[in-house]
Amino acid sequence: MKTKTYYHHKLGALKKASKPKKLNLSFKKAIPVAFIIFVAISASSYFWYKTSLQPAGRGTAKTFIVSEGDSVGQIMDRLKDESLIKSSTALKIHARINGTFAKLKVGTYAISPEYSGPQIVEIISGGRVSTKLTILAGKTVEEITPRLYQEFGQDQVQETLDSITPEFHPILADQKGTRVNLEGYLLPETYTDLDASSTFESWLKRNFDLYEERISKLDLKVRLNQRGFTMQEGFTLASIIQQESSKPDEQKKIAQVFESRLEQDISLGADPTFIYAAKLKGVEPSPKIDSPYNTRINKGLPPTPIGTFELSALQAVAEPAEGDFLFFVAGDDGKIYYTRSEEEHQVSIKEHCKENCSLF
Repeated sequence: MKTKTYYHHKLGALKKASKPKKLNLSFKKAIPVAFIIFVAISASSYFWYKTSLQPAGRGTAKTFIVSEGDSVGQIMDRLKDESLIKSSTALKIHARINGTFAKLKVGTYAISPEYSGPQIVEIISGGRVSTKLTILAGKTVEEITPRLYQEFGQDQVQETLDSITPEFHPILADQKGTRVNLEGYLLPETYTDLDASSTFESWLKRNFDLYEERISKLDLKVRLNQRGFTMQEGFTLASIIQQESSKPDEQKKIAQVFESRLEQDISLGADPTFIYAAKLKGVEPSPKIDSPYNTRINKGLPPTPIGTFELSALQAVAEPAEGDFLFFVAGDDGKIYYTRSEEEHQVSIKEHCKENCSLF
């Protein structure tokens, strides 16, 4: 069959355009291969992105400061340099995607490597600066609770207190019953790395962990047991000693007096115990108040501690001073005077405690 020829008025004779050739077979095969490669790269990139936003590791929170003029890139790079995040690049992408890239705020933050990248961005973009919570020695739970409410919210604190049992933490093992009494179990300390992501339950567990760690380091539980005290009994006696004196040397002497009185089945006669009993009842303090906490009229230890205490007071219980004193009185001059008999004690009161001893 002859090929037809067409004529163009300028170009002359032209052959009829041939039909397009079919796609080469090898090219057809290349398309799905390229698609698979694309999918694999995309999946790998997504996996890297999601993995890079996960927590960087374990560890305590660090103070992280965002200053005026810090760029987003500088902030993310410093987070990476301080091992608080896995990838600054991934976090920059996340901040772009969720619209917080330009919303990071100046402030001092408590950032933990256990936070995910998105959590860290949320904290800094929300301006959730770190706060500090100080627990003082010699304070009751009732006196501390308003500060806990302020930091964590009343509902959260109460829900946690209503739900935890002695199984919540090993340090509570000696407590009887199903409800936990926190009196004496809040470690005096300044906690500086709290932020909006902190919960009362997580803080409480951390408080107990820190308490137990310090007790273990000083081998106090073993030493208390050797002296015949359970952990809670040691806490109870330490809380009374703390109310009598905050000086470690005096605490050891006071511990010697109290332990001698317990051994001889003499009531402790500690004024802080009836003062605590009065607080519980909401009445004026009196040495005659009817309460199991009043060691003026009851022998032995009160049912629970009567407040927070420094570890030096617990160390005093575990290792009291040498001596055979059975009485002491805090004089008007701030000194403590120790005696061995009731007669000597009464003389000491007349000589040294005219004002303080007339309060009750």
